[in-house]
Formats: sequence, structure tokens, C-alpha cells
Amino acid sequence: MKYPLAMLNKLLSVYGKDLAVAYDIACAFMKTVSHTSLGPNAMKLNVRGIVPAFHGHAHNRACQLDWHPLYIEGTGIEDFEECERVFSKSNDLAAGTRLSTPFHRHQQIEQHFYFHDEDKLVNSGIFFFNSTRECIYDRSTGRFIYENYRQALSRIKNDEPKLETLSRVLGTGPADYEQFLICERQHLQNLKTEPSEVIKMVEYMECLERLRIAR
Repeated sequence: MKYPLAMLNKLLSVYGKDLAVAYDIACAFMKTVSHTSLGPNAMKLNVRGIVPAFHGHAHNRACQLDWHPLYIEGTGIEDFEECERVFSKSNDLAAGTRLSTPFHRHQQIEQHFYFHDEDKLVNSGIFFFNSTRECIYDRSTGRFIYENYRQALSRIKNDEPKLETLSRVLGTGPADYEQFLICERQHLQNLKTEPSEVIKMVEYMECLERLRIAR
């Protein structure tokens, strides 16, 4: 855990309050943070751990309700899987570097990530200062932010009417949906053991399997 702890310490010192940090095992990592010297500062700065969307579905339902970005206000449409995309793109280096000398392999990997960073910077939009020290936004860049904004507007436009129709038919509202999550959390917390009928069904199936093997 020493490496993610060191990174979290750096992130807190640079970005400060209300930071959302995604990690495949954030559910376990944030418990570790609370027991380290970083704990009080992390709590003071209101850092929030998130399990990325793709990895979140490998966790159990109770974990998803607390850590999946789908249920965390403020995450928007972000899935927090950029690292996976970076690793996936870097796989293209394998064919061209596997027979290279160590120097040229290192050189090609370094160039790959350098241009990757440059592309991300351009797609995120560039702010710069002109001769009069005014902050100017370069509108020729920023496709990433622009496309995400368009996608968010499209979801609001298409999904809100559907939600309103369903709410009217079911007689529910925003408060009900929040309460559903609270009730589900409470149900899972109180579910210490499987219901007795489920246990009997499983035992019966296991007996049938043992009988099949015996025969």
C-alpha cells in the first residue's frame, strides 16, 4: 500500500479539498488510509474513494452501493477507467519493441507516453495568457471536454422525459429513489446469513450432485 498512499499524499497536497480518487480496491484502500498518518488530513479535506465503473461490477452488491460511481453524486458520466485505456494503447508497443535493444525499447516507450500526454493535453483544452496577461481559452482544442458536455446534455434530454413518465406511472419521485438505495443498504447489512429456504435448496442440490457422482 505504500505507493498508493504516497500518491494520495501528493494529490492531497496539490489539489486540496473535495478530491475523488478512483482505485480498483478503493473500498479496502480507504480503510487503510484511515489507519495511517494520512487519515486525519484525508478526512479533513473530504477525500472520496471510488471504485472505477468496470471494476466495480466485480465487487459485491453492498460494495457497489457505496463505491460505484453510478451511486456517487458529483461523478457525472466519468467511469474512472482512463488507466485501463492507457495500458490498452501501450500494448501496441509490444510488436515493435520485443526484439529491440534495451535502449531503443526504452526510447520508444518514452516517446509513446510523451505523445500520449501531449494528445490528452490538447484534447482537454488549453488555457494560456496573452500579452496583456488575460487568460484565453483555445477553442480549436478541448474536444474531450466538449464531447463529454454534449453527451451529458444528450442524456438529460433523452432520459429525463423517460424518467418523468416512469415516475408518473409508478407514483414515485426523487426522494423515493434515494430511499430505495438506503433500504437496499440496510437490507444487505442485516442479511448476515442466507434465508433458510435458500440454504435447504443448496443443500438439496449438493446432495443430488453427490448422489450422481456415487452412481
